[in-house]
Amino acid sequence: MADSQLTIVIRARDLASESFKQLNRQLKITDRQFNSTMRSMDSAANSMMLATAVIGGGLLAAAGYATKLAIAAVESENLFAVSMGDMADEARSFSESLRTQFGLNAIETRKAVGTFNIMFTAMGLGKRASLDMSEGLTMLAQDMASFFNIAPEAAFDKLRSGIVGETEPLRQLGIVINETNVKQWAYTHGLIAQGAELSESQKILARYGLIMDSTSKAQGDLGRTIQSPANQLRILQARFKETAETVGKEFLPVVSSALLWINNEGMPRVMDAVNLMKRSWSEMGAEGRTQIIGIAVLFAAGGPFIKALAAGARAVRFLHANIGLLQTGIIGIAAGLGLLAAR
Repeated sequence: MADSQLTIVIRARDLASESFKQLNRQLKITDRQFNSTMRSMDSAANSMMLATAVIGGGLLAAAGYATKLAIAAVESENLFAVSMGDMADEARSFSESLRTQFGLNAIETRKAVGTFNIMFTAMGLGKRASLDMSEGLTMLAQDMASFFNIAPEAAFDKLRSGIVGETEPLRQLGIVINETNVKQWAYTHGLIAQGAELSESQKILARYGLIMDSTSKAQGDLGRTIQSPANQLRILQARFKETAETVGKEFLPVVSSALLWINNEGMPRVMDAVNLMKRSWSEMGAEGRTQIIGIAVLFAAGGPFIKALAAGARAVRFLHANIGLLQTGIIGIAAGLGLLAAR
């Protein structure tokens, strides 16, 4: 009888041991499957989030860029209109002709003409002379950009510096516009008598003439080399910028309304909330401030606790998925213990 009971106990023990081994193996398999599934889901979710972020961020960036260009274009057009006055229509026709002939950005052209025109009229030149010289230097900036392979903006800045007597920017391109050369040009072209002094407006006229004479080889280069890759790239950039400005103009009414609301209503409300928080903090006792700081610290430390809860939940899922094997093992143990107790 004793041998029979011992055999039953051994079998129960072996059964329990095998059951726990199976449970352990199944738990490992389930754990691997679960982790693989979670990694796949995490990867898919991350990919979707990344794609959404990239697309959304790209669209927002493009909209912001286009809106910024549109705002700048509106300001440029305002400058042009005020600067040119009753000469605006003629100057506008000039900018559109350059756009048609060379693919230049008409708004950028008008901005350059308007900027030069403000300078010349402020120095006492008449409307016609100011317009002719403004258009001449604007076209020359494009030719110099093509000839010297520099940005049109850089050429514009060098010409603007040279026309007011700053010699170094143009000297970098081999164009010498110093006081001696300016006087000599004025004497040679009958602007003033030999030995006379130049007035400020006469200096401008002489510098303009000397610049045009000194850049004769560069003039017309844009037209001559319009098919070159560098010039075609400039045209593409100009067209792209023009397109972005057109798109950005569609956003301007919404942006203007939003900015008005932010400035007139949004920011005052924010400041009211900030002032209320400051007053509340000032009126709060030491105990209340301590409690608020404690709550903030609790939230900051809550991350590890939440991770621990997630790990516990995963363990519960594992056990629930393998409850059958666990029950078999427990029954085997109980049977063995019962037989041992019966002895």
